[in-house]
Amino acid sequence: RSIEFSPERVEKIIEEKAFLNKGLKLIFKNEKDDVEKTFLYPEGVSSFLKSLLELGNTPPIGGESFALERANGIKIEVAFCWTESTQEKVHSYVNGIHTKGGGTHEDGFKSGLSKAIRNYISVHNLLPKGVKITGEDIREGLTCVLSVFIGDPMFQGQTKDRLATAEAQRIVEQAMKDPFDHWLSGNPNQANRLLDFVIDRAEERLRRRQEKETARKTA
Repeated sequence: RSIEFSPERVEKIIEEKAFLNKGLKLIFKNEKDDVEKTFLYPEGVSSFLKSLLELGNTPPIGGESFALERANGIKIEVAFCWTESTQEKVHSYVNGIHTKGGGTHEDGFKSGLSKAIRNYISVHNLLPKGVKITGEDIREGLTCVLSVFIGDPMFQGQTKDRLATAEAQRIVEQAMKDPFDHWLSGNPNQANRLLDFVIDRAEERLRRRQEKETARKTA
């Protein structure tokens, strides 16, 4: 059966494809309204991230964002930052297709990110006594755009919105961990601001847990 999209929906799809294909010029012409728009983003997913932040009116903490591009069997482009939001927002894509269910590429990104941050915390002895950092603490307030291009990708489920290619996790994790680790070490002011934010989240989670435990014992 045929599916009809509104001009607004088509325009959004074309803009998304332009974000994910850095330097590709796409032209959308709405003949009904006689309007023509050109989409061209030389910075690729970094421009995508900036658009999402502006749309949600959520500026990055310290005005800092991180971008990475690698091609080692799998082409990887990622841009991310932290905001004051309490939500984690990861927008991931495989070969230009939105993977709403995430998958191995997202798992690799999250693992590499966590390992880099934990290593920096450990090396600089930043963690207060009694506080434990979880993956959720690290990713709270994170906004990310992750795009990978894989030959013959494998997907899970009928909707095929979750990547199942096993090697993607290892490759994305390796591509993420060392470069972000080096960035943290080379930018101590920004790194400490970010880590203060992450540790505050962990301490707040610990405080809420202790309050719940006290309330349970009192009851």
